[in-house]
Amino acid sequence: MPPVLELAFATRLPRWLHGCYAGFLLAGPFAGGRLGLYGVWGHWDKVVHFFSGLLVGCTAILALGIVGRRKCLALPGFLFTAAALVCGGFVAAVWEIAEYTSDHLVGTHAQNASLEDTMTDIICGVVGAAIVAILAGVHHRGHQCPAVASLLRDRDFTAEPARQGHHHHAGSEATGKQGKP
Repeated sequence: MPPVLELAFATRLPRWLHGCYAGFLLAGPFAGGRLGLYGVWGHWDKVVHFFSGLLVGCTAILALGIVGRRKCLALPGFLFTAAALVCGGFVAAVWEIAEYTSDHLVGTHAQNASLEDTMTDIICGVVGAAIVAILAGVHHRGHQCPAVASLLRDRDFTAEPARQGHHHHAGSEATGKQGKP
């Protein structure tokens, strides 16, 4: 997934995010499905949904940071917080809709025929995204959060180096923080 995101966004992702995506892919399909953790420990599914919320929130912040840099926009901090939370909730809901559709059209049992399973999956995804949103809010209030800062750092693939004064990334625009006049 990270190489696809890097190509789509034309930027390098932080190494820790590569590791998180690899962990997510190992945790869900491999450990959960192939090794049977979903059947052995009923809460494994909740861990996977929580982790997916974290990753979706991080991807939302990464995408907004790229847009802000490339369009020379000073995006407000609340936008990063809102995007992480809204995107996390949206993806969690769409995933559950896909499970519902699969259960009814293909005959799978992804939702365990349970509204409780569906709702707790969505809640876990939203909680994961909410943690990222809180960290983004704290970061944009001036308290350095290394994970958020690394998502906002300029790692773009560019044809020419940024010119001082033209590419406004050395302060408020890259992070969404308001600079001093």
